[in-house]
Formats: sequence, structure tokens, C-alpha cells
Amino acid sequence: MWHTPNSLSNRFDESNIKGVKQFLNTCSECGFNRIYLETNSVGTSYYHSDILLSHKTFGKRYGEYKDYLECFIEESHKLNIEVITWVQVLRARSSSSSSLASCYKEKWLSIDYNGNKCTFLDSTNQEVHQFLISQFSELANNYNIDGLEYDYIRYEGSNILSYPSTITDYGYTENSINMFKKKYGYSNSEDIKTILEDRKARNRWVDFKKQRITDLLITSKETLKSIKPNLYLTAAVFPDPGTINSIMQDWPRWLSEELIDFVEPMIYQKDTNYFIDYQVNNFISAVINDDEEYIKNKVIVGLGPVVSGGDYLEYLDQIQYVLSLHHSYTIFCASLTLKYIKLVNTYKSFNYRPISYTSKTEDKIVVLADDLIKKIEQFYSTMSDEDFSGLIKLLNNSKNEKSEDSFNNVIEEIKLIKDEKIKENIYYMFNKIFSK
Repeated sequence: MWHTPNSLSNRFDESNIKGVKQFLNTCSECGFNRIYLETNSVGTSYYHSDILLSHKTFGKRYGEYKDYLECFIEESHKLNIEVITWVQVLRARSSSSSSLASCYKEKWLSIDYNGNKCTFLDSTNQEVHQFLISQFSELANNYNIDGLEYDYIRYEGSNILSYPSTITDYGYTENSINMFKKKYGYSNSEDIKTILEDRKARNRWVDFKKQRITDLLITSKETLKSIKPNLYLTAAVFPDPGTINSIMQDWPRWLSEELIDFVEPMIYQKDTNYFIDYQVNNFISAVINDDEEYIKNKVIVGLGPVVSGGDYLEYLDQIQYVLSLHHSYTIFCASLTLKYIKLVNTYKSFNYRPISYTSKTEDKIVVLADDLIKKIEQFYSTMSDEDFSGLIKLLNNSKNEKSEDSFNNVIEEIKLIKDEKIKENIYYMFNKIFSK
């Protein structure tokens, strides 16, 4: 699940340790095993930073912890929840009229086709690259993070390839234009707009901008993996592969060249049929690999139907579909989901306690077996007059012994269940546990 600090302040006051623990306990009870925690926004950090502007509340001490981020990470790990720091990479301000944080330089801002300064940083500027790498390194060096997620790792939208009468495009800084001309051998005296009247030049312009963002990821990976070799590097990306050449977010290449470990398409769609029939399958088909297992490990589906006006019940349908594909999912976001008490109670009832997919097999078996026992006690026992006490006892034995004999004893006990549907469901869940 994605989470912005204190975005549920009416329920969890994360300005103190107590509120952080309450929030994380709820996440644990709901079964979330990974939280993508927003760590910066338009120049302000939700931790103590020597690079960005430290938030007046979250950048201060939290009891025994140096700041909010350290508190959140360490308390999460106590509950077996991973924390990936979610960073806004190139977004520098909320609108073109808003002020720029003092940690940024005006000359770092990108410029649009009409010469206006933008809300994003210039991804071609080497100073910007160095600044961002130092920001990422600060997180990896100073905090026990499990990974780092790139958000806003893109340009603002462009229609330069379609070349309409009114052009929307970005990246027209002097630095960017000079780099582009030098790369492709254009004269310094040539006007960039005249150059881009040519179709081939427009394709080059798009490729150039995509490459500079990719260059940032190359350097970032080299630096971060040298600090923490096992650090996850992930990216939140637009769900429509057709936008790759408009926002310069070349995620299929990033996966193929292993610049990131996985992507999370932000498929915030209220229409579940459209979510299923078009967006999920369309995205998966764009991965440059035909190996299904590879794709399952590389694509974590980001869903959030209420973002686009959907009902919270759509979460359940979309989650079930993603699970049917054997993919993982991430929910956007805590503030939009945990406020629905019925949804929270559903998570609590049907999700097992948090455990990472990188955990040891024996640890997974224990968690999944406990989950099956809970389902039998709290759900199947209420649907049937049958006595499940013998099965529960054997399940407890099997998770501790993990021997072939103990597994076979459970299977024989399952066969004695009279209700065929319950028998089928329990056998399926048991088989899933020990296939791990």
C-alpha cells in the first residue's frame, strides 16, 4: 500500500510515536506486507535531511528515533512489514505559479515549448542528476530502508510526435537544446522549433529525452546498489504503454536492462471490466519478455478505484482478478482505503499476517498455515456443523513438523469433510501452502 504521512490524521495522529504504531498495527492486521512511504514533496522531506527542507514536524525526533522516517521503518520491521521510500523524483512544485523550494535552483526547472518554466526539473541537467542521486543516497545511507520507488520519473505530457497545430511539449532549456544539437550534429545556430518540423528530428528529440531519464536511473542504480546491494529499486509508472513517448517513461527498457527490479502501473480505474479487459492485460503485454514467471515478478499492479470516483467495493473485485493472474498488487492509498471501516474489516478477516515473499519457505508455511486455521475457525466452522478440531490439530502439527507424514495426515483428514465445496476450498488452500 502507498502511504503519505499523516494523511489519516483524523484516525492516526502520526505526529507522535503512538499514532505511528496505531497506523502500522492496523496495516499489519489487514495483512499488508509492504508500505511505500512518501518521503518528499516539492522540496520538503518527511525526515531530517541535509539536502531537502526538513518538515517542521516529521523532521524532528520521535522519542528514541531521530525522526518520523526512522520511527516508521523500525516499527514496521517489528511487524514484518517492508518499507520502500517513495520519492517524487522530478516534480519540483505543485503548479507553475507556486514558489520553488530553496533547495532547488531556478535554472534547474524545465521549460515548455512556449518558453514558460514548468513544475518539473530538467532531466537533462547533470546538476539535477547529481542533486537527486545525493537525495537518494542520503536515504540509503541513513535509514534501514528495504527499497526506493521512483515516482514522477518522467516529463509532463507531450504531443510533439503528432505535431498538432497547438504543441504541448517540455524540455526546452538551453542545456537540453545544446545537448540535443551536439548529439545529432545540428548547428548551434539552428532554431530548435525549426529543427523539430522534421519528423525524424521529432523522433530523435523524444529518444533523447527518454535516454536522459534512463541515464539518471543507470547512475542511480550504480550508486544505490553500491550502498545496499539488496535494495529494491521500483518505479510507479503510467498504465497505458501508449504514453511512453509522451512522458518519456521507458519502463519496458528499464525492466529489460534491469535498471529497476519491478514496476507498478498506476491503474486507478473505477470500471472493473475496463480494468480487467484493457488496462491490466494491455500493460502486461508491453513487457519485453514472454516468460510468464518473469512478468509476474516484474509487474505489481497498482489499483485504486476510488481515485477515479469508484466505489470502495471495486477494490475487492479488482484484487481478486489480480490474484487470479498470480500477480501481486499495491493499493493507492492508505488515506483512500483505510477510511472505509467495512473494507478494513474485510482485510482483517481474509488476509494473513504480513510476510515478505523473500522470506524463508518454513516461515511462509507457518504464516499460511495459521491463516488457514483462522479461516476454518472463523469462517468454515460457522457455515457447517462438522467438527474441524481434528483438522486444526493436524494443521498445527504440520506447520511445526513440516514432514511428509504430517502433510499426508492433513490430506486424509481433509478427505473426511462432508461438504464438497468446503473440502475443495480447504484442500486448495492447504495445497498452496505446501507448494511454497
